[in-house]
Amino acid sequence: MRLGRRLGRAPRPSSSTLSRAIAYGVCGWCMEIVFTAVGDAIRGHGLALRGETYLWMLPIYGAGGILLERVHRRLAPHVPREVRAFAYVGAMYAVEFGSGWLLCRALGKCPWDYGDRGLNVHGLIRLDFLPFWYGLGLAFEPVQARIDGALARRVRAAEE
Repeated sequence: MRLGRRLGRAPRPSSSTLSRAIAYGVCGWCMEIVFTAVGDAIRGHGLALRGETYLWMLPIYGAGGILLERVHRRLAPHVPREVRAFAYVGAMYAVEFGSGWLLCRALGKCPWDYGDRGLNVHGLIRLDFLPFWYGLGLAFEPVQARIDGALARRVRAAEE
């Protein structure tokens, strides 16, 4: 048993967990930037396609990706992919709401505020985004497979 566990401290995440979390965070950043840029263009704010995100989102997306992996491991043997995507939506809403709530408590406000837009819950999540989240849920497993493959190649290359 490691000393950290005996003293009641949480074990340090493995480098593979940390690497996967960073990969999910970067993927999340990229998707959010594209989503906000296209959304602005559709709403008539010009074709400059300037997307945006927040630095806070890297660890939020990273933790969300790790949570989705756990949901996947539990459901994959028993539940069809189209149904698993709904479970992913629930997990994504929980991460968005929870992290938004924590940021409100820590900073006094949430960096994103949906209070005056869409069908929202306390301004922290938008229920009308469900189709987008569902699409992301369907895309999660292929993205997960690519991240796993890329990290496995990196480990093999480091061992050679």
